[in-house]
Amino acid sequence: MTQLPFVTRIDTANHTLEGADNFSETRLKDMRSLYSYRNSNEDDATLETIVYRVSRKDVPTEPGELLQCITEILPGDYHGEFFMTKGHGHKQRECTEIYLGIAGYGLVLMQNENEFRFEELLPGRAIYIPGGWNHRTVNIDPQQYLLFYSIWPANSGYDYEAVIKNPFQYRVFRDTQGYRFEER
Repeated sequence: MTQLPFVTRIDTANHTLEGADNFSETRLKDMRSLYSYRNSNEDDATLETIVYRVSRKDVPTEPGELLQCITEILPGDYHGEFFMTKGHGHKQRECTEIYLGIAGYGLVLMQNENEFRFEELLPGRAIYIPGGWNHRTVNIDPQQYLLFYSIWPANSGYDYEAVIKNPFQYRVFRDTQGYRFEER
């Protein structure tokens, strides 16, 4: 259990969570299998492209504690499919999560066993993701990063296998009108 109060701050200039103690970068090579395009001959420089960064404030992973992070999804696409997070569910399926848009324009894709939904993620807009819904975030602005804050129960656990076993019904591609959904 966390013993003392602490403060974090959303650092919009550096796209991080000030006070965070866990930083990660996810590159195309880490999630290539999640995109529709698959080419085993892709050059190494392309696969080293950073798709998103996360800065997280860690707390004990026990009931009553809350994790928080800032995620920055860079602008871009992989063969037309917009940059996105890997997506995940929670091992403790009843756990919820809240996303708050800070900068940029994106979509939060949400899916449970039978239903697909999406919401626009914009600055100042908060999205409540109920327990049992897998979720993925997509940056649909080809020019600007997407920055959002999230908070969730520390004991929820990540379940990345959930989106492998039950892939999202739709993918998001660049289009002349901005973006389009393609059914899997």
